Amino acid sequence: MQGKPSITKNTILFRGPDIDAEVGHGHLQIGDIDFSITIIPNYPSNPKAPTHHVYRDDGPIKERIGGVWLGINAKGAPKRTLHLKSLNIQANLAPVSGAHENWWSIIPWSPQKTQS
Repeated sequence: MQGKPSITKNTILFRGPDIDAEVGHGHLQIGDIDFSITIIPNYPSNPKAPTHHVYRDDGPIKERIGGVWLGINAKGAPKRTLHLKSLNIQANLAPVSGAHENWWSIIPWSPQKTQS
C-alpha cells in the first residue's frame, strides 16, 4: 500500500476503510462537468435506497445531486454504482488498485450531457 493519496479527478477518498460508515470527498471531471463532491452515508432501512447521498461541493451551499447504490455484479460480488440523475451520469465505484485502501475511482459508463 502506498502513502495517503491526494484527491485527483474522478476519485473519492473516504475517511476510513469501512466506506459504508464513512464520509468521502472527491472530484468529478467528465466532459464539461468539473466539481468537488462529498459522499455521506445514508443508513437506509429500505434495501433499494441509496447507501450514500452525493453532494456537489463547489459553492457555499452543498447541493444534493445523487446517490450511491449497492448491488451485485454478474459474478455475484458486491458493486457500487454512482448515479447523478440531473447530470445523466452513472459510474461504477471501485478501489484504486495498489493504492491506499480508502481511495476509490469513479468509472463513468453512461453518456452525459454538458452542464447548462
